[in-house]
Amino acid sequence: CDFGDEFQVVDEDGEEPKATLLEDMTISEEEKYDGEVAVLNCIEGERHDVSKGDLIEFQCKNSDSAALKAAECEVVYVKNPTCFTVKFRSKGHSKTVKGEELDALVGAINHDANSFSRIKVPKPLAFLSLRGALASQDSPRKEIFAASDLDKSFDYSRRKAIMSSFASLEEYVRNTDSLPSSSDEDGIEFHRYLDKEGIDNVSQKITSSFAKTAKAKFAPLQAIYGALGAQEALKAATGLYNPIRQFLLYDCDEVLTRVKKSNL
Repeated sequence: CDFGDEFQVVDEDGEEPKATLLEDMTISEEEKYDGEVAVLNCIEGERHDVSKGDLIEFQCKNSDSAALKAAECEVVYVKNPTCFTVKFRSKGHSKTVKGEELDALVGAINHDANSFSRIKVPKPLAFLSLRGALASQDSPRKEIFAASDLDKSFDYSRRKAIMSSFASLEEYVRNTDSLPSSSDEDGIEFHRYLDKEGIDNVSQKITSSFAKTAKAKFAPLQAIYGALGAQEALKAATGLYNPIRQFLLYDCDEVLTRVKKSNL
């Protein structure tokens, strides 16, 4: 997917943020935070739904609390499902609230607040062009592969073999105006276009299977990718939910283990 370099996700999950009951808030005693961070504890039996970087707001008995209205609260670190640390910033400024001002704010929350909830904030996302994504596919700093399988998605050699196979297929089609068949001759021609850097014997089995099945039509897989395409189109049009960034390799070559060559 490529939604441009200024795409905004309006709502990441489509769910109404839940209000979580608050037990108390204290100033963190960890030296590394230098008195700038507070620890928030949920009431027993409650579990929060926040993540690092989320903004939260408090529901108070006294809705006119000036101290709470003047500051925004950001999640710094999630310790467990019932406890996390936060820091406060003055609204409209990047100034972190600390010292006596933070003491007063924490005191106001403990006195007036009975619950809190996550604030949904539009999230900007920048996508690489296809050319840029292909050039960055080997960079560990570029998160351009969406996980679809906990084993295969993080296997670099398998991913390299599949991406090289797609590049080889493009060259094959450009030069022959057809897809490779399951014949050995077409397989040899396919591998002539393959970038063999980083392709070992195990990976070559993957590229060989790729070439032999390039003409195959597998209805369940076609249905999956049709649904994914429709889903991503809706995300692009509405800004709802996180889009796929940027490649998704759905690798199910285990279905080929019992297929006879004569049926390919």
